[in-house]
Amino acid sequence: MSQSETDQKRGFRQALAALRNRNYRWYWFSGLGQTGAQGVQQLTMAWLVLDLTGSTGQLGLVIFMQGMPMAAMSLFGGVLADRYDRKKLLTLSQVFTFANLVTLATLTATGLVEVWHLYIYAMGLGVMQAITMPARNALIRSLVGPDDMQNAVALNAMQMQASRIVWPAIAGVLIGVVGIGSTLAVSATLSMIGIACLLVVRPMLTAEPPRKRTSALSEIAEGGRYTFSHPLVGQVMTLALLLAIFGLAFMQLGVGFARQELDFSSNQAGLFLMAGGIGSIIGSVSLLATRPKSTLGLVVAICLFFAFSILALALNPLTLLAFVFIGCFGFSTSTMSTVSQTIFQIHVPQRLLGRVISFWSLGGGLASVTALPIGFAGDEFGLRWALGSVAVMMVGFTIIIGAGFRPLAWLGGKQIEDETELAPVTAGAPEGDLPAAPTTG
Repeated sequence: MSQSETDQKRGFRQALAALRNRNYRWYWFSGLGQTGAQGVQQLTMAWLVLDLTGSTGQLGLVIFMQGMPMAAMSLFGGVLADRYDRKKLLTLSQVFTFANLVTLATLTATGLVEVWHLYIYAMGLGVMQAITMPARNALIRSLVGPDDMQNAVALNAMQMQASRIVWPAIAGVLIGVVGIGSTLAVSATLSMIGIACLLVVRPMLTAEPPRKRTSALSEIAEGGRYTFSHPLVGQVMTLALLLAIFGLAFMQLGVGFARQELDFSSNQAGLFLMAGGIGSIIGSVSLLATRPKSTLGLVVAICLFFAFSILALALNPLTLLAFVFIGCFGFSTSTMSTVSQTIFQIHVPQRLLGRVISFWSLGGGLASVTALPIGFAGDEFGLRWALGSVAVMMVGFTIIIGAGFRPLAWLGGKQIEDETELAPVTAGAPEGDLPAAPTTG
């Protein structure tokens, strides 16, 4: 075997290093089912709203109904993830989501669905996502060792983005062939597969409960103090939240943009989302076999690239270039997710990880809330103007944060030093094998 072939084989093994862990493999397969279900829903739900109402404002309202409970309950979801078994929390929330999805698919297939049904479904989905996101992301720490952490996060992101490539395109075809109700049934089937794979996972470590059980609000406050007192974690968290508030709403309104501004059919809208997914998976793959130094400068650069890709998409008059710019958007969101989560996994103590990640997952809820005014502004002025405006604001805030301004630092009080707490986990390590958690200052 030549040296180049040996190097290629070694690089391939490094790119899939985290999958050597049995439990992480099943976790990853579970994620394939769940993200596949979400990928189908992303296009199908939006198409159903537009079919029923023809309004991007109504689409924004449905997204708001999903985002409102996410924003309100994400921090409590972080408390649950630090108090209780993360795998059990994840399983129960996904079972509830599956039942909710089956109900909606049945109503749609029988022609009984109305817009208010979508409001209720979206709110239930938002509540479950508030619980799911902190538990799912914090669970990674219990499945791999520190050497494989970035690889595990990148593989998780790649799996999510791959679903955005495949399933929206499939959903677009299915809507035209079998209808929206049957397409939602496909989403429910994928969700069920995800639940079955999750049941096989046996975490090597369990979350360490707080030393002294206090009220949920006190525990949220403890997580906030750690997050925004830590110089790197605090600034990265602020940028991640700004990116969600001013940019990720586009991900929610992407179908509306494709239909209203680009005059796409359901098949073309699926391909449009697929182009974003391709950019996302390129971003994830670029971080699989590499270990770039995760710094604030890298995060700022990603945020600026994100904002400029949205601005270029809003200003672009050419259909083909729209696919390029949505790909750039996907690349930046994927790399931002991987880099920021790796920073959190490395720098945050195990006993606080769920709560810190809940601040990060709060961004998804805030993005859905932001989609409401952007959707109605799209009805009034067009989505191009609405999205272009928020992209400009995102550029300004990123520059300010990157220059060292910490608008949320007051939440944390006295600045703390870095306190990395990564247990030297190896395959087969017993549950509960954690070092004592350090104080948070």
